[in-house]
Order: sequence, then structure tokens, then C-alpha cells
Amino acid sequence: EISRKILSGEAVYSEGVRRKKDGNTVHVGIQGVLFPVPEGGARGYGIYSDISERRRNEEEMNRRLLSEAAISSISARLLRESGLLGIPPSLEEMASFTGAKEGFLIEFSTTGEIVRELLFSEGRAVWSTSPHISEVFPESDLCTITQYLWEKGRLLLDERLPAPLCEVDRLWELKRLFGAPLLILPIYSERMVSGWLGLQLPESPLLSSHESYLGMFCDLVGGVLLQQKRRSMTSERARILDGTSRGIVEILGRTLAMKDPYTVGHQFEVARLARAMAERGGYDEAFLERVYYAGLVHDLGKIVIPSSILSKPGRLNTVEFEIIKNHALHGW
Repeated sequence: EISRKILSGEAVYSEGVRRKKDGNTVHVGIQGVLFPVPEGGARGYGIYSDISERRRNEEEMNRRLLSEAAISSISARLLRESGLLGIPPSLEEMASFTGAKEGFLIEFSTTGEIVRELLFSEGRAVWSTSPHISEVFPESDLCTITQYLWEKGRLLLDERLPAPLCEVDRLWELKRLFGAPLLILPIYSERMVSGWLGLQLPESPLLSSHESYLGMFCDLVGGVLLQQKRRSMTSERARILDGTSRGIVEILGRTLAMKDPYTVGHQFEVARLARAMAERGGYDEAFLERVYYAGLVHDLGKIVIPSSILSKPGRLNTVEFEIIKNHALHGW
């Protein structure tokens, strides 16, 4: 077919595989040329060139592009999902990308205790409801391994332990649980090791590009864990503040009741009606509660009004009336 095209005057370029004399194959580019001969007519020739290096570069570039696309997808999923929910499916994708079959991810508290364990097996990652890794290691061993990860950036459990960890015999228990070679990488949050990622590798050493992608994944997970921790702290602070605020409101309400007995029934009626109106408007329970407590203290400014004016049995004079009108301003 190539010869026919060349003899018809068509420019031809093709690529294929040819076997060399030593039996090895090589990628070649074939360029067909047509030129006249003295006797008249024309002849066609095929010029072969070795394109093996170019093909290797192209294949490497394609692998890199596919890897970057996979990492982008994993990163987007991890950031798109809400909080901790995005970590298990992202770890499943990451393990599939690297070929890992078993693994784990753990998170530490600020005091070095394991607070969460994510176990990966048979293509699925789930948050564990019972301790596994924490049952293997005492706290002192966890600190030793974490310090090693902080200094070295990685730990590979294969044939032997690195010198600083030779006394941590229970490390081999991880190898028994998850297989070997087992690569453990640190997860960082706020310049400290806040967790580990461990994956059983299909081969050792792992491709350097894959290990760098795993490092990027750990950084993203560290960001998610930090965000979750801050949310929990904010929620706890809000709960404490809310409880404190309620206590203050109740104290102020009792103080106002002692100041003006008439206000007691009035403030509860206003609070009840305000809550009922907000409920009718379709607001959530948190808002209804805030409205209720606001109703309890809506006359709070009366605390600064003299009792002689608040409890005066007769009609208020002009000056007294001006004073009592300012209770709203004092309350604000």
C-alpha cells in the first residue's frame, strides 16, 4: 500500500515497528520518496528513521498528563465534598491511581492521641468506629514514629527498620495488618504532624512522581482536617457563648423583675408572642430561641430608671415621663 502511494506521486509518512537483526524491536518512522531515474520512469524508496526516543518521550508526557488529570480530579473531589465526607472517596481514587490494595489514614489530637482512623481495603475506605491502629501502638511509640516522619518525611516498611525505629517492634504489626512494602507519609496541619497516611505499595520503590502526588494528597487532607477542627472549635465556642448569654439574660430578667414587679408578666408575654410570630414566619428553632430571649429583655433599660418613677401610683409629670421614655435608649 505504501509503495503504491509512493509510485502514484503521493507524499507518504507512516510509523511502525520493525525487528532488528538482534531480534529486538524498534519504533521507526517511514518516509516515502519518489524520484526519476536516467532510464526514464521513476522509483520509490522508503527511508526509515529510529523514533524510539521520541515515542518514549511522548508516552512519558501522556502518562504525566493522565496522572495530573487524575490528581486534579481527586483534589477537586476532596475540596468539593463537605468536611470529612470527601476524604474516603478521595483516598479510594488515590489508592486506585497508585495501585495500592490496603492502607489507612489516622488523625491525631493536639496531645498526640489518635482521634480518627480511616481504613482502606478491597477498594473501599471507611471511617472506623472501633480502634485498630491505636490498639497496636502505645502513645510513646506513636510519638517516636511521628518524630521520625517529621524529620525524614517518609517511612518505608519493607525488609528492615531504619535505625531510629529499631526498638519500635510493633511497627511490624502494621506490616502484618496491611501488607508490605508499606509506605507511611506524614499529614501536616499548622506546621505539625497531625496524622499519617499508610498505603501498601504494588512495588518498591514507588515511582517518584507517584510519591510526590501522594505528598500533595496528604497536604490537601491536612487542610481538610484543619478546617474541620476549626469548625468544631467554633461550634464549641458558640455553644459555650450561647449558654453564657442565656445565663446573663436570665440574671438581667430577674434583676428587672425585682426593680419593677409589673414588668415580670409583661416581659414574658412579649417573649411568648414574639416567638409565636417568628414561628409563624417559618424561622428555625435557633432563631425562635433568640427572639424569645430578646423579648425577655426588651425593657432592660428600665433598670436605670428610678423605682419611684417606675412604681409611681399616680400620673407621671412631664419630667418623669421624659425620663421613662429614655428606657429604650438605655436598654440599647
